[in-house]
Amino acid sequence: MNVRKSYKSLINWGRKNLETKVFDASNMDGSVMEEFENFHIAVAGRRTRSHQSWMLQSKAVKEGMGFVVMGYLDGELHARVSPAKLYGLHRRYASFADRTPEKLLHFGSGWGALERKLREKEGGQIPAGFLFPDESIRDAEKYWLSLFENGALPAGDPVSYLPTSWQKYYHLGVIAAEVPDREAAVRAFSRSAELLPNVWALRALAVLSEDAGAAEAYYDRAFALGFPDVGFAQEYLKLLVTGKKHAKAYEVFKALPDAYKDDERVMISAVSASLALGDVSLCEKGFFDRTFVNVREGEVLISELWYYYTALKAAKERSVKVTAAFLDWIKQTNPLPKNLDFRMK
Repeated sequence: MNVRKSYKSLINWGRKNLETKVFDASNMDGSVMEEFENFHIAVAGRRTRSHQSWMLQSKAVKEGMGFVVMGYLDGELHARVSPAKLYGLHRRYASFADRTPEKLLHFGSGWGALERKLREKEGGQIPAGFLFPDESIRDAEKYWLSLFENGALPAGDPVSYLPTSWQKYYHLGVIAAEVPDREAAVRAFSRSAELLPNVWALRALAVLSEDAGAAEAYYDRAFALGFPDVGFAQEYLKLLVTGKKHAKAYEVFKALPDAYKDDERVMISAVSASLALGDVSLCEKGFFDRTFVNVREGEVLISELWYYYTALKAAKERSVKVTAAFLDWIKQTNPLPKNLDFRMK
């Protein structure tokens, strides 16, 4: 399994202490998802999703379209364990922090050794249970060791010790964007995409673009490489719909992987584009029957889409065009379904 080193201790703790149960179509029942729902509310401190959305997930698992993994600590879902039990576990394991390891099996990077040196210089120390020997310091850490020993970094680019790569310049772009230094960020992201065309740098350039046309061009290039996450598709389609590039947006939607097409935000943009083209086919496939879980209170886009869909059908029956006056008449004479009404008034 390819996971970060910092996660391995957490995974090993879970393997040792948690009882893991997997629920799928063969053993799923309503009580499992109800327990999961109550657990979610307890941890979050409030309800963040409708009860119906949990029931839909439960139904999906029962129909073989997913599974649920639960982790139990002493018979209770982890994170719902009482404070008294947590403090007891803390006392039980706290003593290990002061026990010096008898044998060092492996050490990772040298950053721990640098931290140890810094603490010792300031009169502090690290717990006896942690060993960070000097021999763990490698070339990457030696660059920063100069700052500790000499009070200054070696001359040159702060990341000059890193090999030239698209990742290096991508991260430099992220740092510059957070400053914020837009010009430096654009230079770094452009260099990243130049070294190796990659969706991350191209998407960043699209976000930083002050011109919608330039942003679209960057998303075009990223789309050609393949989106690694549905969030890219959400942003791209929204940009196209906002720019009234409805035909292009609809073609992009049809070219997306099937796994992305049912995403709520992707579907909203796709329906917006198709209705603007006079095509109601996506709506006829049950779009307005779904439970919208990511639409915020006060957001009226869904209701406006439904009204326009209704207007298109009525206009076709009457062989007329949808005008502003016709759309107003539709709104006055057709009650909005309750599941689509997110208005605040």
